[in-house]
Amino acid sequence: MKIEVRKSIRAMAKAGVLAGSLVGLGMLGQGANAASGEVDVEINFPSLVILYYYDDINIAVNSSDFAEALNNGATGCVASPDGNGLSCAAGSAFDVLDTDSASISGTTLTYTADIQTEAGATSVPNDLSFVLRNVWAVRALVPSGASLSASVTNTGDFTNLGITPTTPAASMTLSNTNGGNDNVGDLSFDVSLNDLANDLSISDTLEVTVVSSL
Repeated sequence: MKIEVRKSIRAMAKAGVLAGSLVGLGMLGQGANAASGEVDVEINFPSLVILYYYDDINIAVNSSDFAEALNNGATGCVASPDGNGLSCAAGSAFDVLDTDSASISGTTLTYTADIQTEAGATSVPNDLSFVLRNVWAVRALVPSGASLSASVTNTGDFTNLGITPTTPAASMTLSNTNGGNDNVGDLSFDVSLNDLANDLSISDTLEVTVVSSL
C-alpha cells in the first residue's frame, strides 16, 4: 500500500509540473500578440492680442537739454555755470554804420540792430518733439494670413502723434530688432511751448490700440 501511495503522489507531482509548464507556455504565446491604434488630437485656440504699456509716464526735461533744444543749433552759445541756460553771443559786433538804422526823437537816439539773425534766434522753434522709445509692446496669436495694425490717439493738446511700428509682428515672442519684424514700439508727439501752463507743465492722455484683421 505504501509503495502505491508514493507512486500516486509522484504521478500527481509530475502532472502538476507538466500542467504548470503548459500554462507558462500558453502565457508566453499570448504575450507575443499586440494591438495598436493612432489617435488624432486637434486643439483649437482662440485669437489673442495682449498689449503691454506704461499707464503713467513722467518726463522731467533736463535744463541744459531744454536750452539746447530751444537753441536749435544756433552757434556761439555757452552753457551757464548752473547748467540752466545758454549765453548766445551774436556772430558780429553791433556797429552802427548805416544811418538808416538810427532815428532821433527829441533827445532820444535809437539804433536798430538784428539780434534774431545775428545770434541765430530766428531758428528757435515753437514746438518740441518727443520720442519715447520702447514704451509699448504686443504679443498676438492670430489666424494664418491675419495681420496687426497699431494706432495712437489723444484727448489733449499734443500734436503730430506717431507710433512705430504701425504693423507690429504677430508673434508670442517679443522682439525689438528695428528690422521690420518688431512688436516692441515707440510713441512720438509734439508739444507747443505756447501751451505750457504757469507751473511749466503740460499733459495729455494717449491711447494705443492694436487690432488684428484678415
